[in-house]
Amino acid sequence: MLKNILSKANFLDRKHLNGSLRLCHKISKQTKEKPPPKLAPDVVNYVNSLPEYSNIKDKIPRTLLRKYKTPESMYLINQKSAKDIVNTIQNHINDDSPLVEVNPGFGFLSEELLKCQKKPIYMYEMSSQFASNLTNLQEKYPGRITFKLADFFGMWKLAFKDKLDQGNRIHELLGDLYTHDSDRVVKVIGSMPGLSFVKHLINNIIFHNANNQLGKPDLFITMPAHHYEFLTDNEVQFQKQRSIPALFQMLFHYKVLTTVPKVHFLPWSYKSNSKKSSLVGILNVFMQTILFSVVNDFFVFVDG
Repeated sequence: MLKNILSKANFLDRKHLNGSLRLCHKISKQTKEKPPPKLAPDVVNYVNSLPEYSNIKDKIPRTLLRKYKTPESMYLINQKSAKDIVNTIQNHINDDSPLVEVNPGFGFLSEELLKCQKKPIYMYEMSSQFASNLTNLQEKYPGRITFKLADFFGMWKLAFKDKLDQGNRIHELLGDLYTHDSDRVVKVIGSMPGLSFVKHLINNIIFHNANNQLGKPDLFITMPAHHYEFLTDNEVQFQKQRSIPALFQMLFHYKVLTTVPKVHFLPWSYKSNSKKSSLVGILNVFMQTILFSVVNDFFVFVDG
């Protein structure tokens, strides 16, 4: 009898010990630090090989040194391209319209904008890793910069949530830029890797969205050339499920202002069928700075 009891006790102790070991192993796995993201060697080599990036190469967030199929944002890292873009657009922004820069990053474009005109700039940056750069700019140009950590081009997500619960997220995002005047022109400058924000603008115009509190935007957007080709292709709009190009061409005036190399922006992207896009290949790819503004007569047209 005693032998059976002791045997059973030993079994329970072993079971408890094994359970404890499994629990410790599980906790150890959970608390183990994740390895840092794998960097793209050709991106790192490109940044390290050119003297114009010597001042920023150690400050670039590791996430921007990877490659993505569909990046959420794009950052200009080249000062020469920043000057080229601003030299091209400066005659279009010297009026009384509010000026917005989206995801200024290292602030190269920001500084050129601050030099070429006297208006304050509303800056929206989605990454806190660039906050110190923009704080330095605020100190250098006191009273000229209003800075907010927010995803301006992700406004469409906030608009959707506001529609669901009658919230005021868009109002909070815009702050002093908020307006009831649908004819108030605002100049928006930035780069975008995708077309989500363009689709948001189209929805606002088509449906007279009440959440459109920005006014009437003139956009100076640097985007991959293939996106512009898609939006302005006269043939693609007649194909099934290709409504975006047709609506874009109907709703906006648009033109290319300048072209800059895609390698001057991070992160780099890759095609869905391969991650092995070479440096030689991307050197031949360009970004285009586009001006597009809403067609003035459209609202008369839809109202009959």
